[in-house]
Amino acid sequence: MREYTNLQWPEAPFGADQRPFGRQRDMLAAFALAWANQPGEGPLPVAAATVYLGVRRHGSAYEVSEESLSIGFRADIVEDRTEIPELLRLTDRALTRARRHAAILAGHRLGRVLPIL
Repeated sequence: MREYTNLQWPEAPFGADQRPFGRQRDMLAAFALAWANQPGEGPLPVAAATVYLGVRRHGSAYEVSEESLSIGFRADIVEDRTEIPELLRLTDRALTRARRHAAILAGHRLGRVLPIL
């Protein structure tokens, strides 16, 4: 499986696993899955992406600049269909963490995708 990321903490974006004294940050977590049609099997997930965006809960608008915008991403792409279970495991872990810790959770067609998984 190929992984593309700019994260220094790909397994613990929300908390203390790798940054035990780190500052707690509110984050938006967004997810998307890419699908490929397999003859006789239907669509199978072949890639997953997660994007994290630091947000403020203050409710007031603020100007976004290079200094204030912080985006992290992780994208995983299967190279062989035997890697699909690992792709789903990684996505499930990211979704579980986001559900527990993110200030906002977003996704592309998650309502249609999650029941399939």
